[in-house]
Amino acid sequence: MTADRAHATHAPSAAHRWMACPGSVKLSEGFNDGSSVFAREGSAAHYLAHWCLINRKDADAFRGWSVGADFLAISTIPSYAPDGDTRFEVTAEMVDGVQIYLDVIRELQDEGYELQYEQRLQTPISDRVFGTGDAVGYNADRRRVVIVDFKYGKGVVVNPEGNEQLLTYAAGVGMRYHNRGVDEAELIIVQPRAPHPKGPVRRWLTTVEDLQAHVERAQVALNSNELNPGSWCKFCPAAGFCPSLQVRVEEAIGAVIRKEAMVGTDNSENYSAKRLAQAMADRELVAGWLKSVDRLAHNMGMKGEPPTGFKMVYATSHRKFINPQDACEVFELYGLGRDEIFEPQQMRSPAQLEKELPKKARKVMAALTHSPKTKLILVPEDDPRPSVDVKNVEGFEGFEFGAEE
Repeated sequence: MTADRAHATHAPSAAHRWMACPGSVKLSEGFNDGSSVFAREGSAAHYLAHWCLINRKDADAFRGWSVGADFLAISTIPSYAPDGDTRFEVTAEMVDGVQIYLDVIRELQDEGYELQYEQRLQTPISDRVFGTGDAVGYNADRRRVVIVDFKYGKGVVVNPEGNEQLLTYAAGVGMRYHNRGVDEAELIIVQPRAPHPKGPVRRWLTTVEDLQAHVERAQVALNSNELNPGSWCKFCPAAGFCPSLQVRVEEAIGAVIRKEAMVGTDNSENYSAKRLAQAMADRELVAGWLKSVDRLAHNMGMKGEPPTGFKMVYATSHRKFINPQDACEVFELYGLGRDEIFEPQQMRSPAQLEKELPKKARKVMAALTHSPKTKLILVPEDDPRPSVDVKNVEGFEGFEFGAEE
């Protein structure tokens, strides 16, 4: 599966960014943030879903197995496998999430859609714009193409309405079936782990004319190198040294970031140790200002005076049983056994169990535990922890980069 997921210079998955800020593509050339543990987990869930589809299985058939971006095996290796291992256990959560996606696919099949999975899609936008669709298809009676995108992540809620990634994919699907007649396209997001008022499956129906308009907007973006900072900067590899973003931040905070810090068009210059050190020195100023903005805006909202364009809402939360015992009795009436209602007991953490041991016996913990080295972080030089020579780190590609939790 992963072999088909080649990366385009203008990937559909990044269309929201490069259509809004065309110059970000050139500015990011030669730089890759690497794959986070969350991205690898998403790839694993996609592989499980694909395996279920081609073998006509439900996800529960693989509960407890190990899954990665390109393998599925019976194994006892859990999700916290050591030192850069990209295996993930097929947990109850992954089973539930993948099954929602499988149910959507099978519902579409029942409606008469011809479906294909993990399809390489070339688009009418440009040869530079291609990607892999999770599930694509065509319904001859409705003269409709469909693109189903399975998003296993829970950090950012994604909606199908006007979604540049799905519109780009849909344009590619439309091109594939254009000889059979296409009037409309259905865009479907399946995101089981990101709570949304509309549920985990969101759909949007649009016209072939809208797809053509999207293609034309994308083609305009391809012929531009304009830098335009915005919310899309969050996922841009070049955000840390983008001159336009620096100017926007300076305007926002009312202070000048050192001009020699990160301004430039040569990526090699932007990564010099001196420039990075100067930028790092300014990050506390910016981070502190952002926290102050959040606090002030929240306080204003609590007073009934939220900033223009914002509102106060209840935070999304997961459902909980009002009375677990009552709920249990109801499920038993429907024929569910106790082993179906309750998850198997999980082992307590090393820290919790160590406290239960006599002090003299606690040295045994050294032989029973390890600290997985799965993330490298940047800290000040006076931090007491020893430095790591990243050139000699085994499994470097498997490490996550980020802040300390």
